[in-house]
Amino acid sequence: MASELSSQKFDDTFLPVFSEESYPLHENPASLPCDQKAIIRLAGFEPRSLVAGPGVRSVIWVAGCLRRCPGCSQPEYLPFNVGKNISVEELFERIHALSDIDGVTFSGGEPFEQAGPLGLLAKRLRNDGLSIVSYSGYRYEALVAEPDKFKVLLDEVDMLIDGEFRLDAIGSHRWRGSSNQRILCLTDRIKLPAEEVASEMQITLHGNDSGFSLSGIWPPGVIQELLRELGHRDFSMEREIMEYDEEQNPGGS
Repeated sequence: MASELSSQKFDDTFLPVFSEESYPLHENPASLPCDQKAIIRLAGFEPRSLVAGPGVRSVIWVAGCLRRCPGCSQPEYLPFNVGKNISVEELFERIHALSDIDGVTFSGGEPFEQAGPLGLLAKRLRNDGLSIVSYSGYRYEALVAEPDKFKVLLDEVDMLIDGEFRLDAIGSHRWRGSSNQRILCLTDRIKLPAEEVASEMQITLHGNDSGFSLSGIWPPGVIQELLRELGHRDFSMEREIMEYDEEQNPGGS
């Protein structure tokens, strides 16, 4: 598998930096046969976010990333065995039941490592009238250069926010963690806002219990510090999806 990675035509600035040999291949949905790609490895889900792209959006965080950018704001989503498997059909029905959202945002992890199942989901969501925003640590040019692997999802994305997170380019940018990342409108479904605003963050409390979830672009270290402080006050981040599934993925990364 390492030789296959080295021969892929990614932009040399955005090559995977974490070898696929470090985890069992069956844990990576991108490596499954086509007839099994209707399964998404889901790391987190936020029904309604105001800070993950234009309008009100559901956010899907997928598990697994080969980039491993230093300072990643979601390091718990980097392994491919975090979270749980969910069918495209089940996730679509969950989102379809929400009547007050404008679209869906894919984050992670690296959405394009699960391009097959996410492409199927995105197509159904767009047919349902929703727009699709996706983050990727790969540049747009790198995704276009590998159509066999990425086209099925890229064709369904209305807005792509591309490029790895870089600590040396960190700043307060709307929907972006660092200035090298680009916001690319790939269709006419989404228009860029007329003015640039500072990055936005959202904390969602879950009813009357002590659970909460986070979305938006958080500066490095802020989430960890926030979790520590809230933990002292008996608050806990939602772990229903984020927990490792050892039964399905023993000995994962």
